[in-house]
Amino acid sequence: MKSPILPQSVIGCYEILPRSIQQLRGGMINVTYLCLTAKERENGVIVQQLGSMFQADIAEDFGVITEHLLAEGWEVPTLVRTRKGAASYTDVAGNTWRASTFVGHDDEFNISAVPLGDLGSCLGRLHTSLSKLDYVPLHHIAHFQDTAYYAAKLKGDAHKITDRDARRLARKVLSMQESLPELLDIGDDQLIHGDTRINNVLFRAGKPFTFIDWDTAMIGSVWLDIGDMCRAFIETKLEQGEQVTKEQLTSIAIGYIKARRLAVDQDVFVESLLASTKTVALRLAMRFLDDSVDPYFSYDETKYADRLTFDVESAKLQMRIAGIINQLASSEQGYKAVIFDFFEVLHHDPYVQLLEESGKEAYNSTFRNMCEQLDLGRINYAQYMENFADHLGLHVSSVERRVQKLARMVEGMPELVQGLQSNYKTALLSNAGEEELHHLLDKNGLWDHFDEIIVSSSVGMKKPDPEIFRMTLDRLGVTAEETIFVDDNADNIAAATALGIKGILFTDHRALMEDLRHLGLTLMQSGVS
Repeated sequence: MKSPILPQSVIGCYEILPRSIQQLRGGMINVTYLCLTAKERENGVIVQQLGSMFQADIAEDFGVITEHLLAEGWEVPTLVRTRKGAASYTDVAGNTWRASTFVGHDDEFNISAVPLGDLGSCLGRLHTSLSKLDYVPLHHIAHFQDTAYYAAKLKGDAHKITDRDARRLARKVLSMQESLPELLDIGDDQLIHGDTRINNVLFRAGKPFTFIDWDTAMIGSVWLDIGDMCRAFIETKLEQGEQVTKEQLTSIAIGYIKARRLAVDQDVFVESLLASTKTVALRLAMRFLDDSVDPYFSYDETKYADRLTFDVESAKLQMRIAGIINQLASSEQGYKAVIFDFFEVLHHDPYVQLLEESGKEAYNSTFRNMCEQLDLGRINYAQYMENFADHLGLHVSSVERRVQKLARMVEGMPELVQGLQSNYKTALLSNAGEEELHHLLDKNGLWDHFDEIIVSSSVGMKKPDPEIFRMTLDRLGVTAEETIFVDDNADNIAAATALGIKGILFTDHRALMEDLRHLGLTLMQSGVS
């Protein structure tokens, strides 16, 4: 973090005599100070040390845009020039500083009490005002808001990511961003804000009335601002432990449509609003993950142990937001999640096949007992293999070679799971040893296929125990009625069905596709046919 001390040279270059100086929190790029020149906060001046990626001409952009908005009737911060009339000041260390007037506003607000139609309307009116300004900002942040660029960059930097959790998140977000839909055409690119998170909206008496922080102003699609505002709204609700509903986002959409007098179908507009929100969340997740190897953001060192922790937790939050959008988009279908068994659903069971090849009954009591000991974590994988080899009358090394040769995925299933990820949560629920399953997930690149992975040996219970199903539902954040469970074992299906989960007895991937489509689910992946 940068120093909380405002240099005297900065104070001296502006015609301000502050009674007090307070560093404001919340920014990840700039360092911001409020300089109070009198007892009333309305007489304050905001002084910012701009991030290193910003050039001095960004202050000129700020002046042009805010003067235009002032003429349009907006109450906005305006540029405070230096004693010499410059738009910004560069100190001896090469840091760029900018000052602006302070606009009085509520110190705190409750997002649940904010009229959401007013939030959408405020953004709609802003876009109408900005559309009247024929101005291309002098300062341009290369590739800012460019989803394809950040996807390519994360792919290129993926080999540098050493943390397993971060690598898994990177694979998943890259997979999810490949199936983003086209957005509704509501006008040509124009001047937009570029960073409409809730922290950049000011409220007075609980209602939004203006925007601050114009460093990211750019020519682009208004959907960038709409999606970012809705993403930030969801993030704020999650931070306060509150539920997000489609009706809330629809209220924002209605406010925007009315403010801009758009002749559009409301439902189609909401679909694009959801898609744009998901796009912004995934793009930000990619930026956070890439930040772990190519630092860009500042972070609170008192809150996070290190940059990697900050980046992974921040990326997880954005992925959670994208997941919520998936649920909201599919809410009318009823189902929000699909849980998959592993052996004989996603991956053939090499142990059963080896038993059958040896002429032994596949599910005799000896084999079932070995499996139960492994599945409940009472023995480890090495012990299981020794017992299994003894059962077959073979050497462990021989059994291991045969198992590796027989191990293969069930045709079409990885693609089918990917085809669900754009619209539904997915989970893996397997009776297995953790070491064994993790190896197969690594080998086949399956970690990013699932939002949750529950292995019986890790939790000390196995299917068909109802508690392991309840645990899975809880981790997914869905109800039984919103969930489909796929397994090749009829007893497990019966246990899930008894809880209210929709069960599908697996035979092959094509039959499963038909069952899922019959239930109204949409498979997005091009590899699924």
